[in-house]
Amino acid sequence: MTDAARLDLRLLMTLEAIHRLGSLTAASEALGLSQPAISHTLGRLRIAFKDDLFVRTSRGMRPTPRASEIAASARRAMTLLRTELGAATPFTPKTVRRVFTFCMSDVGEMVFLPKLIQRLRTESPGCDVATVSMAPRRLAAALEDGSVDLAVGYFPDLAGAGLAQSPLFERGFLCLAAAKHPRLRTRQIKLDAFLSESHVVVASEERTEERFERFLREKRLTRRVLVSVPHMLAVPMIVAHSDLIATVPYSAAISFARYPGVKLHEPPVQPPRIPVAQHWSQRFTKDPANQWLRGLVAEISAGLTEQRPGDARRR
Repeated sequence: MTDAARLDLRLLMTLEAIHRLGSLTAASEALGLSQPAISHTLGRLRIAFKDDLFVRTSRGMRPTPRASEIAASARRAMTLLRTELGAATPFTPKTVRRVFTFCMSDVGEMVFLPKLIQRLRTESPGCDVATVSMAPRRLAAALEDGSVDLAVGYFPDLAGAGLAQSPLFERGFLCLAAAKHPRLRTRQIKLDAFLSESHVVVASEERTEERFERFLREKRLTRRVLVSVPHMLAVPMIVAHSDLIATVPYSAAISFARYPGVKLHEPPVQPPRIPVAQHWSQRFTKDPANQWLRGLVAEISAGLTEQRPGDARRR
């Protein structure tokens, strides 16, 4: 490696200033350095390039042809650095065109996604939305490499040194049964009736329902799970045409209350509420687009208040 190749940017900035200003004194004032420091730097430059670079004449310090070549290259390099590493390009939601990718459960797609799309169509019409579902290990990698912008939901197994999260809200559970269920007449299901009935549960990558099951085991409460399905959207149709009970997150239950032939009930027990958060890679914490998106998600989530079963019927 040549001596010139070891030069850092500060040395080249000094050479460019001397060339542009034609004076060591003027260059020292412009760069905020002492004149001895400027002279020392010029000495290092002369050794590195094996050229006098600047010669004193009756008209001041005049550059050699080699100094003029180096100064021109230094200006191009400085311009490139200012362009590439200067202030970030402002993020303008109204004009940006890109795809935002979310990881969320089918409950999130059912309850949260329509509100998100509505806001994006108004505030960032050039943006498209994609949703994915994946196991925690894959999701952590996808957040870190940027292929997923945000994960929104309950992800207790999502872990990674480079991940960040922000809590959004907590949610409880409601029971869903056929409106003409032969044995369930009251809004509050009694514990013995709850345990004696057959149930349909959702077994998916989201851990919400698993938390309810664990709560029942901890309380040593046993029930019969007659049907297990991977998708939440199958639940209301199964319930409406059977005598099965489903225990689902509040947000899903409120939406299902609009289905014909189903009715909401208060469960006889309530486990700890489920914390819902948004997760992202710390690499993108200060990214303007990701910051804006997180703010939008937080605003939408603030409006997702839980209602009692009777409230859903009145809406």
